[in-house]
Amino acid sequence: MKNKLILMICFFLAGIIIAPGVYALDGIFFGLNPEANAHTRDTREGVSLGSGFILGFDLNSRFSTGIKASYFNNLDTLGLAEGQAFFRYYPWQRPGNTGGLFVQAEAGSVIYFENKEIFPWVSGGLSVGWRFNIGKNWFLEPVARAGYPYIWGGGITAGLKFQKADKKQTVIINNQDSE
Repeated sequence: MKNKLILMICFFLAGIIIAPGVYALDGIFFGLNPEANAHTRDTREGVSLGSGFILGFDLNSRFSTGIKASYFNNLDTLGLAEGQAFFRYYPWQRPGNTGGLFVQAEAGSVIYFENKEIFPWVSGGLSVGWRFNIGKNWFLEPVARAGYPYIWGGGITAGLKFQKADKKQTVIINNQDSE
């Protein structure tokens, strides 16, 4: 019952964060991200390695929202799956260009797999990163994060972005005098 309640809360929060973005999109981005982190629940020690994906929606040139999911393993006894919703802010942004420094708030859940038992947990934190735009549609994002139940995490996201078509249209009228 507790697991189902946590899962329902996570889906509800993701819907609240993502739904407004679907109607006012400036663009969509998708990426894959290898990461290392240190989860600290119940005095765990060591580093976990893993990877995941991120799906985001640019609301405008300053704000993005989305979801991310990852799986990590400490190469010994611990495996964990993370699912989070995020809200991202680009503080020094110029219109029409989503890139540069960003600060990201994240909330979701973690499911620990340890000694043939499953432990769900709530997760939240802050990330700081930098988006490097490569050409028109590609990007790299080195990211560092801190929160709970992980104490730190760091990785790099490589991804693809799809921008909304520019609404500005130029109309050229050829006005010639006829004699």
